[in-house]
Amino acid sequence: AFSPNGQKVLTASSDKTAKIWNVKTGAVEDQVYQFSIYEMVERGLKIEPEDTSQYRRDSLAFRHKIKRVTVEYKERLIAWRNSPDYQAYLRKIKDWESSDERKQHIAIIAKITNTEGSKSKVKDIVQILQESINSELDTLKQYLIYGVLIDTLRKRAQYDPYENAATLVDTYNSRAWTGLFLKKFKESEKDIRAGIAVDSTNIYLYTNLAPALLFQGKINDAQAEYAKWKDKVFDLNSSLPTYREAFISDLDAFEKAGIIPKEREEEVKAIRQLLKQK
Repeated sequence: AFSPNGQKVLTASSDKTAKIWNVKTGAVEDQVYQFSIYEMVERGLKIEPEDTSQYRRDSLAFRHKIKRVTVEYKERLIAWRNSPDYQAYLRKIKDWESSDERKQHIAIIAKITNTEGSKSKVKDIVQILQESINSELDTLKQYLIYGVLIDTLRKRAQYDPYENAATLVDTYNSRAWTGLFLKKFKESEKDIRAGIAVDSTNIYLYTNLAPALLFQGKINDAQAEYAKWKDKVFDLNSSLPTYREAFISDLDAFEKAGIIPKEREEEVKAIRQLLKQK
């Protein structure tokens, strides 16, 4: 297909790429690599019946790819744990566990949860903190414990990023969510951005970033986030197939909790209208 001025031509090739060529120079100026039908369906594409067999082949290939990546990750992890660096990491962790900083953490946990310091020696500190959060009914206390857990995970991530990154990101996101209900909107944005810096693929971070911006009065940034994500796939296996449903569900929860600032109520209505647009 030629451009209207005849200076460029678009081709679809047997290598499953689309290329834009400069007619005069014969150079490829841009190209788009293939997405498998499986990947496009995951992003919301509706396929025709004749594409079903290709979708199944692509789906199988995708599962094999994930399996291969998982095996490679485990191999890297095994290699890391067999390395001298890992032994050095264990020594650093052992030193930290007996440090004044660790004792301060235990003291904070004991103060917040009434956990005796002696019990902290039996379980890993991360496990203690997670159990304390799950059993704590007071939102503010949960928020404080999340803070101690983040400090702990950040310290460990310096030595073992493979093992602690996912938990750290989840904890950033959880504290951000809890912070929203405490009207700590600025702090929640900070936590979310810290989580994105560690792992930008976590789908839940972006559902919390948008309202954190909105409730601070950063209207343009919030609208941009809502518009960017609302039509993208969220979780096809749940009642929230796209971010649109996730955003609306969260706004309902915020309204029910009464945390939406009065001066932001009109903007929230406008966001709801934006989310209704297909």
